[in-house]
Amino acid sequence: FCLQCSEHNFSRNEMCRKCQTPASQGVPLSELPIENFLTGYPVEEKVLEQLKTLPREQQVLVMKVGTLKGANDVNAVLVKRMANAKNGIISGYGSGPKGLGKGGWSGDMSSMMAMM
Repeated sequence: FCLQCSEHNFSRNEMCRKCQTPASQGVPLSELPIENFLTGYPVEEKVLEQLKTLPREQQVLVMKVGTLKGANDVNAVLVKRMANAKNGIISGYGSGPKGLGKGGWSGDMSSMMAMM
């Protein structure tokens, strides 16, 4: 995680692809405080509190899916990611154990709603 620009991109890159900060100045998601990940996004207090009460492993899974940049409703995205992390159907960005795509979800809307 790049602390300069909040880009999530050091797993395979030696330099941040957005601001060219060296990877050595980045922070692994496992060590990143959840507040740093959410900086600059309008997160509702109740959603933040729910996220903070998750076990650290689940918080990291929520962050691994990727940034919240471009999300129309960051709170809805976070609630969905938290539900997926709790139910073991999120493994991070890319393909997961159930063939998850970029958003970390591989199912229909009714099964997602049943989890919430």
